[in-house]
Amino acid sequence: MGVMGIELEQAVEVITSHTRPIEDTERLPIIQAEGRITAGDVTAAFDQPPFPRSPLDGYSFLADSVKGASENAPAALPVIAAVYAGEYLEQEISDGEAVKITPVRLFQKAVTAWCGRRT
Repeated sequence: MGVMGIELEQAVEVITSHTRPIEDTERLPIIQAEGRITAGDVTAAFDQPPFPRSPLDGYSFLADSVKGASENAPAALPVIAAVYAGEYLEQEISDGEAVKITPVRLFQKAVTAWCGRRT
């Protein structure tokens, strides 16, 4: 069975034909805003967590390790360690190596690439 889809423009048209613009707005303390829809963007004053981290489970490695890789010529890197939430890896990652990661603090500035894993 194939996957059916529609073009982006058609999807936007379908969605907008079933919605209406927000006309009335009001300011409320956040504690009273449960169940409400924001009329504009909501942004944080600072990042949380306050350090760089991986957004999802995946693998971290040096980008040069997979240079030239493609769907027809995939790169295969040995996984030298696994780092889980709350952990920190002191070990350096060398060219041609990967580390399995969950959403954790990124452990070294030398890491230049990340590949997410779908579950």
